Amino acid sequence: MESKPIRVGLVGAGYISEHHVLALRRLPGVVVVGVCDLDLARAQALADRFAIPGVYRSLTEMAVVGLDAVHVLTPPAFHTDVTLEALALGLHVFVEKPLATTVADCDRIAEAAVRAGRTVGVNHSLLRDPFVARALDIARSGALGDVLTVDYF
Repeated sequence: MESKPIRVGLVGAGYISEHHVLALRRLPGVVVVGVCDLDLARAQALADRFAIPGVYRSLTEMAVVGLDAVHVLTPPAFHTDVTLEALALGLHVFVEKPLATTVADCDRIAEAAVRAGRTVGVNHSLLRDPFVARALDIARSGALGDVLTVDYF
């Protein structure tokens, strides 16, 4: 018995979107069915490049085609509003980092996910990177003293 594919939409067609398309294409049973962006030309260019069938101006418009989940790829200031809208539409959500720009907004998203019975995940591309893990181990050991901030390239 074949299972029905997981239908995913992208909200935001900027730089990071192509990485999400490529990652999603490697997952069996997942199909990217649409992309929405306020800049329709940018959304259309992404759709043309990767043969994504639908281009939309809004998440609400895209959701009508039947989505199971969305990837929120907008600038961070918009993550909360888009994620809350997706949850209200009954969608699972994967958000590009950071989840939100305030702890209060993270809490709002978590509460909305529970109410909607949906899952929200946050991308962290280097979470299991051995160099990052080693740096964290060293910092946690106290060998570096009090770490106040970190940048990595």
